[in-house]
Amino acid sequence: MRIISKEKDYYDSVQRYGQNQELIYIRQKKEFDVKIDFPFPKYNYLYSPKNIYCIYNVIGFCGQVYLLVEIHNFQDKGGLVYTAEETIDFMKGQKSFKETDIKWANELFTEFDKQRTKYRWIFEKYNCPIFLYCKERSELKYKLITNPLLRPYEFYRVKDVVTTFQELQMYLDNLAKPEKVIPVMPDKVKIGNRGFDKFSFRKSKSD
Repeated sequence: MRIISKEKDYYDSVQRYGQNQELIYIRQKKEFDVKIDFPFPKYNYLYSPKNIYCIYNVIGFCGQVYLLVEIHNFQDKGGLVYTAEETIDFMKGQKSFKETDIKWANELFTEFDKQRTKYRWIFEKYNCPIFLYCKERSELKYKLITNPLLRPYEFYRVKDVVTTFQELQMYLDNLAKPEKVIPVMPDKVKIGNRGFDKFSFRKSKSD
């Protein structure tokens, strides 16, 4: 697979080893103002007395969606987390950590995982293998970005270089060559195709 893009991403170096050089991925970024009903918490402030601020984003990759949480304290220390375990590790570093924080983190990612397959329509509607649903801290509205770079969002922590490229190539190849539906043949046709005729399963009168 060959990638055509003005900017480089972390998995681009693998394309030289791709087997299907006829397959081309034009990674052209586009933005859309659209509201998608992802199961985000109602408020960005997590337990405001603890001074924790979260921004909930989603990365879509090859038919699957991944919850990406930008989590910070008010000293602006924090980062990006993709799992409940990473979120809990951050919370444990806060002075006001409580055991209920573990329950909150587990429920957040569990609820999202339950609806993971619900959003495959986004890939089809916007004709893209990768998307980002996000908003900046200063913005009120979310936006959908198709074909974004994944490196700024540290997606290599979810999928390594080779896995990212291989899954992307397989996904696009399947779109380019969809599986053919096997037609249902009547039994008469099946029998004829196998060299049998109407006398094959009958006993002759001489038997």
